[in-house]
Amino acid sequence: MPSGPAAAILSTSRTSRNHARLATDAIEIHRDLGQPQAALRWSRLAIPMPAGRYTRATGIRLAVLASSHIQEGDLDQGLAAAARSLDILSKVQSTRARSYLHVVVKDLEPWRADARVKDFAHRAGADRRIGA
Repeated sequence: MPSGPAAAILSTSRTSRNHARLATDAIEIHRDLGQPQAALRWSRLAIPMPAGRYTRATGIRLAVLASSHIQEGDLDQGLAAAARSLDILSKVQSTRARSYLHVVVKDLEPWRADARVKDFAHRAGADRRIGA
């Protein structure tokens, strides 16, 4: 089981949240702390949620996963998760969901010259932010 701040959430939580939600929170916490390896470990523990039932949550989780892969330097995995996130989140109207996609675009900035990154940024509607 992972340690650190995310483990503290699991051990001290007295909420009615389920394991999938706690794992999702742990992924985001570690991503925000700049600890992509811990975030990726938590992502393996997270129970997949059906996108048809949890559309926004699934899309956001994939965006956070994409950012974690990008922080780890794995552009291929990052873009794959980002593309899945974008496909799912394109079905919802959510400012929060869009903000997660903008974080992914920002995280991709070091690879802005890569054609795949430009394509993703364009599809995400953020091509001005990526320097295209």
